[in-house]
Amino acid sequence: MSVRRRAGFTLIEILVAVTITALLVAAAVRAFRDIHRFTARMGAGLHRQRAAGVFLDRLERELTSTMLFARPPGAGPDDHPWLFRGVDGYEGDTDAIKFITSAPARTAGSPSTVGLRVVTYGVHSNEEGQLGLYRFEERLPRGESKQILLADSVPILDDIEAFSLSFHDSESDHWLEGWDSTQIELLDRVPDKIQVSLGLWQKDANGEPVVGPEASRTIRLSSVKHLLTRGQDVLEDANDPNADAENPDEECMTTVSECVDYFQESLAEADPRIQDLVAHEAEVRADDCFNPEGPLAELLKKHVEYEDECH
Repeated sequence: MSVRRRAGFTLIEILVAVTITALLVAAAVRAFRDIHRFTARMGAGLHRQRAAGVFLDRLERELTSTMLFARPPGAGPDDHPWLFRGVDGYEGDTDAIKFITSAPARTAGSPSTVGLRVVTYGVHSNEEGQLGLYRFEERLPRGESKQILLADSVPILDDIEAFSLSFHDSESDHWLEGWDSTQIELLDRVPDKIQVSLGLWQKDANGEPVVGPEASRTIRLSSVKHLLTRGQDVLEDANDPNADAENPDEECMTTVSECVDYFQESLAEADPRIQDLVAHEAEVRADDCFNPEGPLAELLKKHVEYEDECH
């Protein structure tokens, strides 16, 4: 009598099948992991490119609100804080810029401010030796302050590869690598255009650091040509706490801040730059006595519906 054999797989066939399956699973896991890493790095690269665009938007808004007044006759550096400075090669091959703006950018959660601010942007090394782009903001000083300060600044972008600035001189029609409005050849002038280029490090598909696409923009500052020079008289007296006081030894009837509050409705119709100047005065000398014959009063008489009820 013959014995039938059951159909099935031999042990060797099972081992071969298990080995092939394991190899396929391992290959699929590796492929999934590589795709995930590639997608994450591409996403990080796009995020950094968007961050560079946001920074350029921010810088453009601040630069287009640049304010610079001519130095009064006989005034020295200690009497005139107004300047516009671009430094070529501040940190290695990267540049820095320092200017006065009436529209300082605000970050989420930061307190709002009014008036004028001195803003500085530049590249600075952190504790790990990596280059980052930093921003420093301060009040308008009493005198000239050309030094680039980034020690207590706020980080804007990290892993900076390049930050370069070029300044166009409308009088010579030349592009300059640096700018200093306190020097004779550029005295009390700002460029009409600024070319800003920003390069960021990012990682390629293999995780190696590479230079990402360069973000660049040409920012026009032509609006600063139309600033009213009469407005500088208000701020020339900022060093004197009694410049708008009728008599510093007598109790005043009205303070500067009270007077500015009184003209808020009329100021809303004035030129925004005049609003900025008046707001600056109300901030730095809020409790000083208002002088109806002082420079602030002259500015109000010229640009708002000035009435004697203020004092």
